[in-house]
Amino acid sequence: MIIAVGIFAAHHGAFVSYGINRWVLYSYADKPELGWLRTLNIAVWAYLIAVIIQRNPSALHIKALSYIGRHSLRVFSWQIVVVYLSAPLLHNLRLEPYYIVVVIVISTSLWFAAWVSEKNGQIRLKSNIGLAM
Repeated sequence: MIIAVGIFAAHHGAFVSYGINRWVLYSYADKPELGWLRTLNIAVWAYLIAVIIQRNPSALHIKALSYIGRHSLRVFSWQIVVVYLSAPLLHNLRLEPYYIVVVIVISTSLWFAAWVSEKNGQIRLKSNIGLAM
């Protein structure tokens, strides 16, 4: 926890007087080289999530995400289509003040894909029950 707070504080300029600023952190977390800070960050996240799960197993259970997870293949397929269709639009709107709203609206379409998948499964289940009788 101390490491996470230290990285957060350094990122927000708490140690500028010591010569540690945001760009120094970025150089240590360089993605192509998998900098040591990035590796440490992943380890800290894994540790924090493990502690949360150990102390309260249902703390990370989020119903909306569980709903999407039950239909993950269809949601993933829909997400591929959405990314290809929305990328030109989002590129043109990236500097507009309502950009975040558009991204959120597009992201909520993932629940629509899960809902359609669930409804198709219920229809298919009912038709299979009818054939069995």
